[in-house]
Amino acid sequence: MVEFFKILGEQDVPEQKVPARLIEVATHFAQTRDELAALEPDDQHAAELAHSAKDALNSGRLAEADALLDRAKEDELAALRQARELKLKAQEAEDRHALNAAKLLAGRGNIAVTQLRYVDAARHYEAAAALLPSSASETKAVYLVQAGGMWQNSGNPTAALTSYQVSRDILERLAKADPGNAGLRRDLSVSHNKIGDLQQAQGDLGAAMTSYGAAAQTSYQVSQEIVEQFRKAGPGNAGLRRDLQQALGDLAATLTSYQASQEVGER
Repeated sequence: MVEFFKILGEQDVPEQKVPARLIEVATHFAQTRDELAALEPDDQHAAELAHSAKDALNSGRLAEADALLDRAKEDELAALRQARELKLKAQEAEDRHALNAAKLLAGRGNIAVTQLRYVDAARHYEAAAALLPSSASETKAVYLVQAGGMWQNSGNPTAALTSYQVSRDILERLAKADPGNAGLRRDLSVSHNKIGDLQQAQGDLGAAMTSYGAAAQTSYQVSQEIVEQFRKAGPGNAGLRRDLQQALGDLAATLTSYQASQEVGER
C-alpha cells in the first residue's frame, strides 16, 4: 500500500481522484502478479530473472521488478534471434536437399527419355517439379515443360496440356514479378507456343489462336525491348525474332484453318 500511494504521489493525482486511481493501481498490480506467476520462459536465465521479478513485485519493489523483466526480455530476444537463425539454416538445408533430389529425379527422367520410356520420364520430371521449393520456381517450370513433352510423346495430350499450362502459369507469375527479365518472358512465349501446338493438334483452333496470339505478343514486346536496349551496341536478339516469326506463322496458319472450319460448318 505504501508503494501504491507513492505511485499516486509521483503522478500528482488529485485528491478527489485518489480512491479511483488507487483501485486502478491495485487492480493492475493483481493482474501483473498473476501473469508473472504464469510466466515460464524456456531460457533458464530468463526464467530465473522472471522468478526474481515476481518476488520483487510481491514485495512492492515495482522498479526492481521492471528492471528484472527487462533483463529477462533481453535474454528471450537473444534466444529468439538464435532460434530464427537456426530456422533459416534449417530451411536452407531443406531447400538444398530438395533441389538435389529434384536434380537426381530429372536425371532419371533423362535416362528414361534415352530409353524411349516416355511415361516414366514424364513422371520423373513431374516428381522433380513437385519437390522443388518456391525459390526454384523457374526450374520447376522447365521440368513441367519437359514432362509435358514426354506426355505428348507417349500419346497423352490431356496430361501434356496440364503440365504445359501449369508451367505457363508459373512463368506468367515470375514474368509479372520481374518485368525486366527478357529470358523469363521468352520462356513464357515458348510456353504459349507449345500449348497452341497441342490445342491445334487436338482440333481446338479457337483456343490455339488465343495461345499463339499471346506467344506472338510476348515475343514481340520482348524483342522490341531488346532491340531498343542493344540498338547502339549491336544487333537485336535473333532468338526472340525467330520465336516471334514462328508464333506469328503459327497464328496465321491456325487462323486460316479456323476460318476454313467455320466455312465448312456454315455449309
